[in-house]
Amino acid sequence: SSQVPARRQKTMENYTAWFKDIAKVFQKHPNKLFVYLTAPPLAPERTTPENAARARQFNQWLQNEFIPAYQQETGLRNFVVYDLFDKLANPENLLAEQYRTERPGDSHPNVAGYQAAASSTPPRWPNSHRRSNKTSLILGDSGDGR
Repeated sequence: SSQVPARRQKTMENYTAWFKDIAKVFQKHPNKLFVYLTAPPLAPERTTPENAARARQFNQWLQNEFIPAYQQETGLRNFVVYDLFDKLANPENLLAEQYRTERPGDSHPNVAGYQAAASSTPPRWPNSHRRSNKTSLILGDSGDGR
């Protein structure tokens, strides 16, 4: 059996290392706002408890450790996180039952889930980027290889 190269494995260590590397790109573009949209939580049939917990852990690391350290080290405020995962997840880190469709295993939110995500307060955009079209969206990975 072939083994996945360590750098491609979905681990917290690899995710955090990737963001530390990509921070160099953010620094090269101080007038551009980078928005990370976290991957939404998955239906129970589409993930494992370990992968679901890792998704939340990574999103919390980004917001509570990476962003403050990045801002302190660079003086820049050009990276924000929109935590879609947290808005739609239950305490078990899965797509909350009230946001699931009637199709088993479907990780797409139902209408209530889309409404909850859309009505949520977006992250506070730094003032310098509010009226700018210099924004890049970075989409999150569900962490399960899909």
